Amino acid sequence: MAFILSLFPALTLWVVYGVIPSFAQILQSAALIVSASLAWWIVEPLSYFPVFGTAGTYMSFLVGSMNIRLPSAIAAQSATDSEPGSQRGELMATLGIAGSLITSGVFVTLGAFVGTFILSGLPEYISVSFQYVPAAIYATLMVGLIVKRPDLSVFGAVFAILLIKLGVLVIPSFLLMLLNVAACAAFGLALYKRQK
Repeated sequence: MAFILSLFPALTLWVVYGVIPSFAQILQSAALIVSASLAWWIVEPLSYFPVFGTAGTYMSFLVGSMNIRLPSAIAAQSATDSEPGSQRGELMATLGIAGSLITSGVFVTLGAFVGTFILSGLPEYISVSFQYVPAAIYATLMVGLIVKRPDLSVFGAVFAILLIKLGVLVIPSFLLMLLNVAACAAFGLALYKRQK
């Protein structure tokens, strides 16, 4: 159903407006999208799957807005003392993501109808502060994760800084994030094997 619905914009342009791109235009657009998104198509599933699990990953990538889904999954796991990667953790992440889908759907709908009216009545110094909300949410979650696993957090931060300062000289920029995710996963796996 999602696949069929994703074709509606293109079908609307074709059927309603008679706009049909040439094969060359389709290839050019596809090349731009693939070149801009290829690294994300690899990095995001690898990064999010350990927290989201199968159902949570499917729901999140189908709907989008990872900056809302990830905090919801982590909060649900933290509130229930569930270990990410376990069956319970996957279930809690899925429930957290489902809750975020419902909540964001309700608030986006409300925001569409009354948000502009409310925001226009707020003083500018308050409305400007809303741009910091996503960063504050991620900072809060990050601190919680750093406290749980400072060894992984320090490794990830140091390795990322090394990649940004030195790796960028020899590694293509689109591979930097993928390399950091892979290195953190390998380090985490090595720590896990060592502890077991």
